[in-house]
Amino acid sequence: MILVALKMGLRLGALIGLQWTDLDLQRGKLNVRLTIWCGVVWVPKSGWERTMDLPASAEEALKAHCHLCDPYVFC
Repeated sequence: MILVALKMGLRLGALIGLQWTDLDLQRGKLNVRLTIWCGVVWVPKSGWERTMDLPASAEEALKAHCHLCDPYVFC
């Protein structure tokens, strides 16, 4: 989680709201669609969703972290 936060520049709420469906690990893309803070789901601070390129190190970390027990990446 820390590596992805540092490499992508994501806030904690965006990291918590990140779902596996937001990731395209084949193309190396991450889609920030929502943020979760104190249990409340919001749109990202920018007001709209955005797609970002995943650096190779973040992509490898997410592949190693892959689980299917929850729709959220960081549960």
